[in-house]
Amino acid sequence: MREQSTSHAIVCNKMKKVYPGRDGNPPKMGSEGYLWLFLRESASMTVLVKPTSGSAFVQGLDICTDMDRVYTSMGLTLGNTVRKEASAELDQAVQESLKSVNLLHGGVADKPAGKYSGGMKRRLSVAISLIGSPKV
Repeated sequence: MREQSTSHAIVCNKMKKVYPGRDGNPPKMGSEGYLWLFLRESASMTVLVKPTSGSAFVQGLDICTDMDRVYTSMGLTLGNTVRKEASAELDQAVQESLKSVNLLHGGVADKPAGKYSGGMKRRLSVAISLIGSPKV
């Protein structure tokens, strides 16, 4: 699996999530069966909870054991992109990214992010992640 994880940006191998039962209810399946997924560059995946079983790799890093390194590598990529791009190019990239998630019009882009609704904050997060054309 780890060999395949270096040739694909995202690899999911027999992932499964089971949420424990509460208040006398049976456990709930997060997905029917197992998830198998192999994605090349320019893909995205959201990790909110660790899988009950199976594994997933992002650029060769295991999301169950290396998530801090996954986040760090993404942050370093964004930081390097910001430092390398000229001011005008960066401003253009920010404008395009905000437009792609519908946060550019109506003065929304000028609001402090802390005033955004939950959905707007998630869209802002996506916009930030798109700057610099990351592989994942």
